[in-house]
Amino acid sequence: MEDLEPAKPYDGTAFGVIYARAEAYRRAGELPQAIAEYERILKLRTFIPTDIGIPLARLGLARVYAQQGDAAKARTTYQDLFAQWKDADPDFAPLLAAKAEYAKLQ
Repeated sequence: MEDLEPAKPYDGTAFGVIYARAEAYRRAGELPQAIAEYERILKLRTFIPTDIGIPLARLGLARVYAQQGDAAKARTTYQDLFAQWKDADPDFAPLLAAKAEYAKLQ
């Protein structure tokens, strides 16, 4: 996360910077910080609605909820992701991973 500090000035214009920070927090187990970063991306979605960072942020958020043991929030977030990716290629690797993770919540 320290390596991402110099990129903070670009937070408002580069989803990738915020996403990288969110993923770093999630993987480090700093889940409240990860949630805050993913939610920042989702709030910015109106600027670039087709950016891949938006569904990936939703996927990260679902994963955080699952890590926290909040199956209800995780399920809802995965379902929102599936609705957004309803026309995605069925072999799209992140979609396949999300479906497998979702199945474990059932």
